[in-house]
Amino acid sequence: MLAPNAEDYVDQAHKIDTALLAVPIGHPLRELLESASRMLVAAAAARSSVDGHDNTHVALIDKGYHWRSIGADTPRGSKMQLINRRYGVAIYGPISSHERFFTHWAPLPTFQD
Repeated sequence: MLAPNAEDYVDQAHKIDTALLAVPIGHPLRELLESASRMLVAAAAARSSVDGHDNTHVALIDKGYHWRSIGADTPRGSKMQLINRRYGVAIYGPISSHERFFTHWAPLPTFQD
């Protein structure tokens, strides 16, 4: 079973909020359900992979996803993200065995089912 992502937590919080409409104010379960909803929203925020903007406020960043240094174990010939750390502009493409310009690489993202 896959670990829940931020959207799963938000979906559950919305279900609780919908159920709260039927619980009268002052009912002992109301405070518990409200607390559960708040905790799920906080968990969603903590699991969200997008951490905000970079220091230029131009790009969104994910502090849990990092560039990998190009070395002997770097896959060759497959499409990936490539970047030169000093110049900071990334491209998509394959890397050759004699690479001299790019310093780092990263795999491509996938769609979540």
